[in-house]
Amino acid sequence: MLSQHYRKVHGLLRRYVVSKPTIINYITRTPVTASVDDTVALVRVLLVENSIRHVPVLDAGNIVGVVSERDLLILENANADADDLPIGNAMAKEPVIVPPDVDLAFVAREMAARRIGSVVVSD
Repeated sequence: MLSQHYRKVHGLLRRYVVSKPTIINYITRTPVTASVDDTVALVRVLLVENSIRHVPVLDAGNIVGVVSERDLLILENANADADDLPIGNAMAKEPVIVPPDVDLAFVAREMAARRIGSVVVSD
């Protein structure tokens, strides 16, 4: 009798309990990246050619920043000769990094609260 009741309750729970989606289901699996020494001009080309708005910036394989279209526009408006500058001059130096199993709604709330357009997902 108990096992029959358990199976019935367990079946109902499985039908109605929905797990929360995690960020891992919504990431770019092979993101375009830039090196900290890449030029502003090169990164602008990466953004346009790949139809993206943000690029993680790496230094020796480690994430050290993120650069966005907006970051480039601000730099270019302040400095007409920005094309040859290293992207390290334009990037956000403290990117928000989240683990792949974090709740998607939490990430969305954090992005809205911090007024940012992307996060980096990394173990």
